[in-house]
Amino acid sequence: MLTRLFKEPLVQFLLLGAGLFLAYSLFAPQPEVPREQIVVDQPVVRSLEAAFEAVWKRPPSASERQGLINDHIAEEVLYREAQKLGLDQDDVVIRRRMRQKMQFLLQDSLALMPPDEAALRTFYEEEQERYREPDRHSFQQLFLGVRQGPEEAARWEALAVRLNGAG
Repeated sequence: MLTRLFKEPLVQFLLLGAGLFLAYSLFAPQPEVPREQIVVDQPVVRSLEAAFEAVWKRPPSASERQGLINDHIAEEVLYREAQKLGLDQDDVVIRRRMRQKMQFLLQDSLALMPPDEAALRTFYEEEQERYREPDRHSFQQLFLGVRQGPEEAARWEALAVRLNGAG
């Protein structure tokens, strides 16, 4: 019965259409946001909240969150307008800031490069004290009961001498 159903042209057409729709939704490029539109989605809000928490050591209230979003929008509008006016061109301060950011990026990428064996060995030999584990000691406690006379005290003393000599 199932094979007869798949031989129907309408079912084949629907399955082919569903397959094409699925392939298009998976592989089609996402539409770009128009340049005039400012999108404040959850990742942007989380980033703004994280920056606020880093400074104030607490999450922002609802009104503070809205203020952060409004400030972000205002900053984005002014930045885009400054770019349209060409204020980022031939500006020494902006050039220096961009150079500084590139240097930070280069330093980060250099930090990600794995060191060679000789550099690791040299570092280990220079910093060996930092990686030395402290000495460990252990002991065992023996409960012998309560002393009840001079004979017991003498046996305890003999046992203590024997135990201290063995350690």
